[in-house]
Amino acid sequence: GKDETIISKNKTITTGSSENEVTITKNKTITTGSSKNEVTITKNKTITTGSGKNETNITKKNIITTGSGTHETNSTKIKTITTGSGKNKTITTGSGKNETNITKNKTITTGSGKNETNITKNKTITTGSGKNETIITKNSTITTGSGKNEGIVTKNKTITTGSGNNETIITKNKTITTGSGKNEEIITKNKTITTGSGNNETIITKNKTITTGSDKNETIITRNTTITTGSGKNEGIITK
Repeated sequence: GKDETIISKNKTITTGSSENEVTITKNKTITTGSSKNEVTITKNKTITTGSGKNETNITKKNIITTGSGTHETNSTKIKTITTGSGKNKTITTGSGKNETNITKNKTITTGSGKNETNITKNKTITTGSGKNETIITKNSTITTGSGKNEGIVTKNKTITTGSGNNETIITKNKTITTGSGKNEEIITKNKTITTGSGNNETIITKNKTITTGSDKNETIITRNTTITTGSGKNEGIITK
């Protein structure tokens, strides 16, 4: 039936395919079907939603597993969220488009979706191969994939860039553009350096850890940092 309301305490509820269901439970496990526009609110429990679209899951101190629906919004505190393929990952978003994941004190791994936005604090973020991904984090580790036109903004963190083209990394008091793009130029305070792996790339950082790939002719200039270079040839490492 439509517009059903189920209220239960200390029970297990499994809803069918009805639409516009509202399930409220405490201390229980809820598994919803494929209905659309479901709203599940629970405390201290495990929720598994189906493939419905526009699902909203709100939980505290719980595990949420969402299906393959698009435009899903997951908001949780001190918990593990697994979206998409549902394989016990801390927070893993699937291939859906326009997904928004907001979490605190967690690990986020985004899939291949496009236009994903990940906002986290004090966590580790790993982005997939999606294009136009934007990662904003504070006090965390960022690893970018092979996506193009990725923008990374971070402060006091560790950055590992992938093979994407035209990647832009902005740290405190610096603008760094790395990757395999050609003719990239960086201007930092009192310096203009053009070196690196495609043609004319530069990596400049302070108090950071940099891991470069297999690019050739890489030049890394850093201070008070650990550098690990890949298998590229003719690498130049300058550290102070």
